[in-house]
Amino acid sequence: RQFFYARYVDWAITTPLILLELGLIAGAEPAAIAAAIGADVVMVFSGYMGAVSVVTTVKWFWFLIGVGVFVPVIYTLAVTFRENAVAKGSEVADVYGKVAWLTICLWIVYPLVWLFSEG
Repeated sequence: RQFFYARYVDWAITTPLILLELGLIAGAEPAAIAAAIGADVVMVFSGYMGAVSVVTTVKWFWFLIGVGVFVPVIYTLAVTFRENAVAKGSEVADVYGKVAWLTICLWIVYPLVWLFSEG
């Protein structure tokens, strides 16, 4: 079967940059940004491992690991970074809220797509 490795290389570069940018906009602590980026890299790696696995149980194991680290990433965007953005003022909170919720909504779709395609 055909497999596109470049997708995962792209995500390993671009999704941490998105988290970095959102964390900086929100004025989050560097440790919180680093934790979100670390979880994101593990999430992308887990997605890659699940996609290349040929054994069904191994594929689902990696999917569950990926979802397990996806939840803290979403929590960080929706709660931790948002609290920092609100503390910086309504203008920053407005910009952060729009960009973060767009990111969250789009990223939440991917595990659902994976369930029906890769899984």
